[in-house]
Amino acid sequence: VPSFPQNVHVEVTNHCNLSCPMCVFYKQSRAKGFMNFKLFKKIVNQCVGKRGLGKMALMGLGEPFLHPELIQMSRYAKAHKIYHVFTSTNATLLGEKEAKEIISEPGFDLLAISLDGAFKNTYENIRRGANFDEVIANIMRFIDMRRHFKKKRPRLVLQFLVMQENYYEKDVFVEFWKDKLDSQDTILLRDVDTFGGQVSDHRLISQVPQ
Repeated sequence: VPSFPQNVHVEVTNHCNLSCPMCVFYKQSRAKGFMNFKLFKKIVNQCVGKRGLGKMALMGLGEPFLHPELIQMSRYAKAHKIYHVFTSTNATLLGEKEAKEIISEPGFDLLAISLDGAFKNTYENIRRGANFDEVIANIMRFIDMRRHFKKKRPRLVLQFLVMQENYYEKDVFVEFWKDKLDSQDTILLRDVDTFGGQVSDHRLISQVPQ
C-alpha cells in the first residue's frame, strides 16, 4: 500500500450551472460553496514532496470554472511541483479571457471537456442549460489560441458519455473532432454511470432484455 495517494481530488466547488439528467449533482444534500484559497494552499502544501503522488484534480460535483480563483489555484499547484494538474469542465465558461489565461501562463496540464453529443438537439437535451454552438465555439477558439501561442499544454480530452440518448452519434462525434484536435489531444468514449444507482439508468446495457 503506498504511503500517500497517487491521485488527489480537490473539490473546489460543488456549484454547477447545468442540470444533466445522468448527474448526481442534485442528489447531494450538503451545503454548496466554494473552497477558500487559503485552504487550497494548505492542501497543496501537504502534498509537496510526497512520493507516489502523480496527479491532482481540481474537480468534484460541480463546474470548476464557477470558482473565480480556479486558474490561480492550478498555477499554485504547478508552482509547488505537483506533477500533473487537471480538471473536468462543461466548457460553457471557457471564454476567450479564460482560454488566454490558461494557455499563456499554464497551470493545467489537461482539460477534460464533457461534450455528450454530435448534434445540437441531442447535446442540449443532455447538457441542460448549455448552448451547443457557444460550447463548440469555446473549444475551437481554445485550440486556435493554443496553436497561436505555440503551446502543447494543456492538452484536451473530449469526453463523450455513451448513453441511450446519444449512442448513435458517437461515430459522427469522432469523425467531426479527429481532424480538429492536435496530436497530443484525445477523444474519449466511455459508458455513462449511475453513481451506484443514485440516478436514473441511461446506460445502453439497461436496454438489453434480461
